[in-house]
Amino acid sequence: MKEKTYKEKLTMKETKTDVVSYGYYSKLLNKPFDTLDELKAAEEEYHKAHDEELKRAEERKQRAKAVEEAYRHSMDVRREANEAIRKADEEYYKLRNEFVKDYGSYHVSYSNKDGNEVVTVSDLFDSFFNKLWF
Repeated sequence: MKEKTYKEKLTMKETKTDVVSYGYYSKLLNKPFDTLDELKAAEEEYHKAHDEELKRAEERKQRAKAVEEAYRHSMDVRREANEAIRKADEEYYKLRNEFVKDYGSYHVSYSNKDGNEVVTVSDLFDSFFNKLWF
């Protein structure tokens, strides 16, 4: 085989190619090319596509991290709210039990004004049958 010139060796180092009998071969793409310009254009296109993939992967990673942080924040807020509800319920039950102990009974009327949704028996049947039929 003929000894390669310095320019050919330099070109091969830059693009990581081998000069073969049918043209140029890209080790990156595992394909032969007729001209060095075609090879460089194809490798450049490959690098662009690869860079876009890396950018999409990085964006996905960042967005997944943001979703995870939002979920953790949601769970922290929920935990704090549940703790506040538990403390308020403890106080309510303690005072109610003391009242019942002293006076015998305590009556509560529920309404939607309190922010509690009043559930009726027909609501239960409706939700049950809606799940069965729809």
